[in-house]
Amino acid sequence: MVNPFNDEAMLPQLCAAFNRLFSVYASRAKKPSAGPERDLVLQVIPLNFLANWDRLTIPPPKAYVKLAFELYSRCSPVQGEDEITASPFTSGSAVRLAKTIPRTIDFRLTSQPPDGLLGGNSSIHLAYSWSADQEWLACAWTDHLGAQQWTAVYCLQQSKPDRWAAFSDTVKEILDTTKDMTHPPSQSWKIYLVKDCEIQQQEQIIWRLHSASAFTTNITMSILSIDTNPPLAIPPKKPSIPFPLPASDMDTSPAATTPYDQAPTPDYSSPTSTQTPTHHPPLASGFTDPDPSARLIDVVSETWCLLSPFPISNPSLLTALLFAPVSMSGYLLKRAGADDEDGLMALGVNLISTDVKRDDAGVKAEQEEMLKEVLKVYADLACLARLRRTEDWRTGVLPWHLAAARRAAGAVKGCMRWGKRVEGKK
Repeated sequence: MVNPFNDEAMLPQLCAAFNRLFSVYASRAKKPSAGPERDLVLQVIPLNFLANWDRLTIPPPKAYVKLAFELYSRCSPVQGEDEITASPFTSGSAVRLAKTIPRTIDFRLTSQPPDGLLGGNSSIHLAYSWSADQEWLACAWTDHLGAQQWTAVYCLQQSKPDRWAAFSDTVKEILDTTKDMTHPPSQSWKIYLVKDCEIQQQEQIIWRLHSASAFTTNITMSILSIDTNPPLAIPPKKPSIPFPLPASDMDTSPAATTPYDQAPTPDYSSPTSTQTPTHHPPLASGFTDPDPSARLIDVVSETWCLLSPFPISNPSLLTALLFAPVSMSGYLLKRAGADDEDGLMALGVNLISTDVKRDDAGVKAEQEEMLKEVLKVYADLACLARLRRTEDWRTGVLPWHLAAARRAAGAVKGCMRWGKRVEGKK
């Protein structure tokens, strides 16, 4: 859809027109057809991207690549291209993470086979973000590869006057969608729920209350939160400014004449010149026959995972009463540039609670291993977010599902603000 208006207040009207078009299309598409299933995807393009009144419009190739990534990432793949395309949550993105080849295979004789033999795709990462006015809730789902994903936005203002009652109803729908993504249902699944800021006590109680009734025993859920401005910071180094030496420290003695100053200059054009010829060694065979095990690594994407020996939380009494306590904390550190002087980008990840029921020593070890696993997956999903242009390609450190939820919450808030302004004019 081409947007000919310069006023952003017309975006809600364009989206409403597309919604009516989609409703008519969906009602007529219910008829059985022999062809593959079809979908309708909205992409709003400004008019100056295609044409201009006074000059020829030729966008740079980078703009076309960004548009293609934005559009085709929301399209579902054609049925039959992959073994998991039967799921409605399968992503049709141009980029997704590759499966890691296991180094060893567990052949132990146990009643429950390892998850790796059942497909290995046994984790769902769910992120949610509140809008600034607490009226909208944006959610994003993904697996550890980005092969299956989903996004949704819920309005909490129109359902019930009580915000927590509306949030409770929304949590039920979110968990139903999460359960639909756990396929096959007989496999053991791990759900990692994360919020883009601190989680309140009431939120944690609602999540735990509904997850206990929505999930079976083979599905466990862990609750986490992130801190985009953690106390651990490694800023870039300031360039050192060289100071001129004082005159007393400088060597004021006359320059000594070296023997090379009076040496005759050899005649390079003469065949009897004693100049040593420059030797150019032949190219190594590795340039013509590259090593098949060699890998190309982006230095900017280098990432580290750090576990904190103690939980990082605000020690104030009001925060302790309002927000859920933190059990364990970790950091995701990424280069902010190609040089060490550029510093590191940091993301704090806090573990709030898990479904582990063991003794104190077993819980501590289990939480540490789980947080370490989450940090590794978040590092991969952060790379996926940068490749999909959801995050800044150089400084982005948020994983894809968190970045998508934050962007959706901000976009809906801005769009609805313009919509309210248009309704006020009417």
